[in-house]
Amino acid sequence: MATFSNSTLPLAALPPLLSLGSTSTTTTAVLAALVAAAVLYAATSKKQKGPLPPGPPGYPIVGNLFDVPKSRPWVKFAEWTEQYGPIFTLKLGRTTMLVVGRAQPAIDLLDKRSAIYSSRARLIMTSELVSRGLRMTFMPYGDLWRRERRLLHQLTSPAAASTYEDIQELESTQLVRDMLNTPQEYWGHCQRYAGSTIMNIAFNKRANSPKEPAITRMRAVNEYMTKTAVAGRYLVDSVPILKYVPEVLAPFKREARAIFNETLSLFQSHVDDVKKNLAEGRDSHCFTKYILESQKAYQLKDEEATFLAGAMYGAGSDTTADGIATFMMAMITHPDIQARAQAELDKVVGRARLPTFADQPDLIYCGAIVREILRWRTVIAGGLAHASTEDDWYNGYFIPKGTVVLPNHWAIHLDPEVYPEPEKFNPDRFIKDGKLVGTKYSDVGHHGYGFGRRVCPGKHIADRSLFIVFTRLLWTLNFRPAIDPATGKEAPPSVDAFSEGFSSHPLPFTARMEPRGEWVKDVVEAEWREREHELEVAGK
Repeated sequence: MATFSNSTLPLAALPPLLSLGSTSTTTTAVLAALVAAAVLYAATSKKQKGPLPPGPPGYPIVGNLFDVPKSRPWVKFAEWTEQYGPIFTLKLGRTTMLVVGRAQPAIDLLDKRSAIYSSRARLIMTSELVSRGLRMTFMPYGDLWRRERRLLHQLTSPAAASTYEDIQELESTQLVRDMLNTPQEYWGHCQRYAGSTIMNIAFNKRANSPKEPAITRMRAVNEYMTKTAVAGRYLVDSVPILKYVPEVLAPFKREARAIFNETLSLFQSHVDDVKKNLAEGRDSHCFTKYILESQKAYQLKDEEATFLAGAMYGAGSDTTADGIATFMMAMITHPDIQARAQAELDKVVGRARLPTFADQPDLIYCGAIVREILRWRTVIAGGLAHASTEDDWYNGYFIPKGTVVLPNHWAIHLDPEVYPEPEKFNPDRFIKDGKLVGTKYSDVGHHGYGFGRRVCPGKHIADRSLFIVFTRLLWTLNFRPAIDPATGKEAPPSVDAFSEGFSSHPLPFTARMEPRGEWVKDVVEAEWREREHELEVAGK
């Protein structure tokens, strides 16, 4: 029996996060800023041009700030969707937030009116201080974002994504081999696969273990960054005037500077390695090579190009690892679905080789599992907030310029009118007449990659990763609940116990993960020997 732990890997050396502090000087400055903010609020509040969508009542000045739970707010938002309708308003201090809990208004606003709903909510700590406006995920909609997005589109289109399939087959071969040898280290194997795949695609580097610096340092700076994006953690995000407090009185600014310097230094070291390889005549099929080649054409400064290359790790590594962990939990808790997928694999692939991307058109049920995982337990359950850049009207309601628009994936994916019995894990909802189908709102049946112009640019690469990993794990292993020693009965993990934060994965659980037969190890070892030879030839 393997015990699975989702504990964080050791972080790279980095100055410790600085406390917000409680000195009298800092307290006085904060209180003064709060008073100034309250006066400014009263002086600059404008009369609304029309009614906002309904929402929970709030308090003067602070609005609903104290109504939004810090733990799993998307669940509470889903309850408010049932109470107030498909869109509802929250007032968070001076900020107006429109929470969208159904697919139709999300598409109407974020897709069809993307010209005015493609900016980002202002995250002073994460975007302006920690990233200095260079991290594309949090960048406001503007010229720099559009230029970077056009470049990324060239690198992540379906045709471009297919060129990385060899990398994903290589890394997934090591993943299933690692799982056969040390299943108790499951979480590390998920992290290694996701991290090494992204590093290989971005920088032509890979990691043989989850503890190699190639991914541990990248994971460290990404974790520091994502922690700063937690809503309510930093007062400066609610009281923007604090951004102008001198650094000597603002520990959060010293913290941000330390994180930025470490991040830029690390990203730059990887970019420099690619430059060195190219200068020495070694080919590097990776994002960074093409970003460097296109830098002048897209008018990117050195730091902009460096962050565009480096931030790919944060955008794709954690979410991929989280998705794989969610898949394993789903298979453990749904043995009938697991058995049906394995039967399809035995029929299409057989037992003499691992599944490949060439099998994808015939693995319909396995493809439906990928879609249902992304629908049932979306990795970014709360969605990523957009921001409007113009006043707008929708269904008789006024949406002011600067409104934060949050598509709540949790509520959207649990809409019973679109997904009958939405809490049930049911891949069959995406199969009709032997073919994969979507919904009337999405060709792929879910909205896990976001909406409009802010949709995840790496979605084609991510889909390929999930397909090859899910099918190879199902081909290799049986996933079963652990046995409770006190009762002698199976004890499956909870399907509702998930981590919190920017993306989420199942909390630690125990399970039995065992080879499906003796033939498995022989096939996996033979495949790995071929891959090792390819790595030796490539010098990796």
